[in-house]
Amino acid sequence: MSRIFIHCILFFLSLSVFSEVSAQTTIQIGTGTASTGTTTPSPVNIYFRNTHHQILYLKSEINAQGINGPQIFDEIQFNVTGVPIYAIPNYTVKITHYASNNLTTNYTGPFTTVYNNVSLTPTTGWNAFAFTAPFIWNGNDNILIELCWDLVNPTWNSSGTVQYTPASSKHLYYWSDVTPACTQPASSDNSSNRPNIKMRFTPLPACAGAPTTGTASIVSNCPTTVGLTGYTIASNITFQWQVKGSCDTVWSDIAGATSASYSINSQTSPKEYRAIIVCTNSGQADTSNVILINSVAPCYPAPGNPTSTFYHDIINVNVGSLTNASTCGTTGGPGSMQNMYSNYSGVVPAVDLPKGVPIPYSITVTDNCGGTFTAGYGTAIFIDHNYNGSFEVSERVAANAATVTGAHTVSGTFTLPTTSMGTGPTGMRIIHAYNIAGTSIDANSSFSYGEVEDYQVNLLYTPGATGGGTFCSGQNVTLSATAPGITNPVFIWINPAGQVFDTAATTTINNIQVSQGGIYTVRVLTYPCGAAGVPDTSGPREVTVAVNQTPTAPIVSPMIVYCQNDPFDSIAVFGQGLSWYSIPQGGVGSPNPPVVNTSVFGSVTYYVSQSALGCEGPRAPVTISVVPKPAPPQVVTPVVYCQGDTPAPLFASGQNVRWYSIPTGGVGTSITPTPGTNAQGTFTWYVSQTVAGCESQRIPVEVRVNYVPNAL
Repeated sequence: MSRIFIHCILFFLSLSVFSEVSAQTTIQIGTGTASTGTTTPSPVNIYFRNTHHQILYLKSEINAQGINGPQIFDEIQFNVTGVPIYAIPNYTVKITHYASNNLTTNYTGPFTTVYNNVSLTPTTGWNAFAFTAPFIWNGNDNILIELCWDLVNPTWNSSGTVQYTPASSKHLYYWSDVTPACTQPASSDNSSNRPNIKMRFTPLPACAGAPTTGTASIVSNCPTTVGLTGYTIASNITFQWQVKGSCDTVWSDIAGATSASYSINSQTSPKEYRAIIVCTNSGQADTSNVILINSVAPCYPAPGNPTSTFYHDIINVNVGSLTNASTCGTTGGPGSMQNMYSNYSGVVPAVDLPKGVPIPYSITVTDNCGGTFTAGYGTAIFIDHNYNGSFEVSERVAANAATVTGAHTVSGTFTLPTTSMGTGPTGMRIIHAYNIAGTSIDANSSFSYGEVEDYQVNLLYTPGATGGGTFCSGQNVTLSATAPGITNPVFIWINPAGQVFDTAATTTINNIQVSQGGIYTVRVLTYPCGAAGVPDTSGPREVTVAVNQTPTAPIVSPMIVYCQNDPFDSIAVFGQGLSWYSIPQGGVGSPNPPVVNTSVFGSVTYYVSQSALGCEGPRAPVTISVVPKPAPPQVVTPVVYCQGDTPAPLFASGQNVRWYSIPTGGVGTSITPTPGTNAQGTFTWYVSQTVAGCESQRIPVEVRVNYVPNAL
């Protein structure tokens, strides 16, 4: 047998011996003489076949009866004024410590089971439930009692009453004729009829020597509660919880946190918690281990609406990367009520929602849960971005403007304000309500049909970024990031290929190419302790950079020569979106090509570019030269022959001589003509010379063939 097990036996034996020699005290909380109705919930009422109760009794009420400090709590009693007609099966009693003075939503525990009866038959008067395992009340917290039982057979009956005293926010219940109540949250109704109760306590021995804190840990959620387990249980023990920022060095007492547990309602930055336990008899103390809690999402009370399980239900939710599909038969997590309220917080993993960035959403609903009903419904999304634990009209981030009938989907985008306080986990509530436009829905709207779904999301700080747009290949692109509220921020720039390429606030991509276009992402690193510690990464800010190919220069002859006074013709250019310039860089281009006056000789250079998709390419130079025409070639004219003489080729001295048979037009030849002399008469040829591509005026060359007279 292990020593630990032996110590446990000795501990409970000591409690047993001590309880025998110490005075047991039974107190009563609640002095009302009225009885609950036969159709209202009570610890023995069977108006529905089974019921799940959570009933809260305060430490201050126990103290007022003279019970202080840690005590052994081992029995409760209810004053039955009317017995149920049927036995109550599997009647179970559970108990836990509870920090809050109000019970507004189902508490998930942990609970300790202290009593079970397979078939309870109450009698008139005070009915005692002696615990099979004693519960050690820590003397600091309130006591929450949970009651539930299985389906009563053969059926329900309007019977079973107890005495009660009115008390607000102290009694929750759930009852059903079909669904096993013990597995359902006790949060569908809030009763002000809190049963009168008797509790039996036995004092614990006083502490001595050095106490122990045991282990500090998170013992429950919503609210997030830190607590001690395995600590010294005795009288004259005090507790004090302390807190400090995760980067601080000084611990501070938390006001009012003087019990074995402490509930944290909301927290947006990392903090550390510890507890100090003191035995006032010896003056000795012990300090617990440290618990680091990065953030705490607020707790949200279950909505009071809808009030019916019929007709429209939400069957698909998409918000950012969050996706949750359900059916009419789906029930969420703790606190959920089928076809009315689904709590998916902690069931569906929380997703990150960056601030200041459009977030897509779509909500799909069906109209045939429990029957069809043609009516208009509105849908709204609330996100608690101010972290105050409630959903306000200013936190309605998306909604449809008019009611919609039948099965349908509401979709769009919303942007969380960058001015909202805090980051980290918070609540998101989606409300689908009968006969209310989405833009008129608030968290307190009253409606009978529809559904409400709760989720947890993480809000992320998102830096600002500028510099996106459409660019041309070869340009330099400058992107800039800002991080308001963060001192000396360190950024992470990620290119479209997913590679980190810079950490500065401003980054330049030189000579950007088409392959480098896409979505650039920037995040900012946030350090928990100034510039020290392990950094956290903010939400992403995306900048779209589109890059179009810059075209090459158009194809054009680099030199075009005109002869003086020749007609000017259009310039042949192969390209699109042409622009003409008189300078190689700068200036304003014209789509109209230049026109050159060829009456004046000289040279001028123009520049032409082409553009495509808004991108202008380099300029191609084209020089237009107007050169003067040369003088006609030197000729011998007239040339005289006698009829029948042997002719010689005509003569012209010049460059690139060409001969014509007509003064203008026609096609010349470089072959020097030889005149014929058989026929008499005057014949004319025309000749020109070409110098530097310019042809001179034609000069006539006359050939005369004279008549030869007969001999005498």
